[in-house]
Amino acid sequence: MIVYHHTRKSAFDAIRKSGGIASSRKIYHPAISARRKEHTEQPALWVLHEPYPRTWLKRSHGANAMEGLLEHTAKGEEPAILAIDIGGCRDLWAADYEEHMKDRREVGRAFFVSSRYQNSMRKFRSLADLEGMVVPEIICFDFDRAKGIELLPPMPVPVLRRRAQAGLSVRGLG
Repeated sequence: MIVYHHTRKSAFDAIRKSGGIASSRKIYHPAISARRKEHTEQPALWVLHEPYPRTWLKRSHGANAMEGLLEHTAKGEEPAILAIDIGGCRDLWAADYEEHMKDRREVGRAFFVSSRYQNSMRKFRSLADLEGMVVPEIICFDFDRAKGIELLPPMPVPVLRRRAQAGLSVRGLG
């Protein structure tokens, strides 16, 4: 399955140079936490099922969610979007970013024990596992098994916004 990871061009250059993806960000892992009976975080790679999912743009805060994602991942540098084959990955989870936004608005912290976001996490096996989620994302814990990483041209945010408002496809890349 091909998924999409937003990052910055310099990160892609580092991936090419090292031959693989690395993640310094960690997140709560539901299965390991349940086994250990304690909050456990593991390195993870966040990906989307489409380059620019319409649900990230349709919500009242949708443009802000996508814009926030693009700003966060580019970190002031040239943005990049990677197409990644996660066919070899087995430790995949789905989560609803909408729940993360609620956590942030109401509590002021992004990730914490028993958050709505963590409670929204479920094992990911197919796109059907994203049903019912408002702003779905996929979390890959065994990203070292990912292969076939390809750099795609990013779509500028104003273009994304115009296409979404006009009801046009946002799957295309330009």
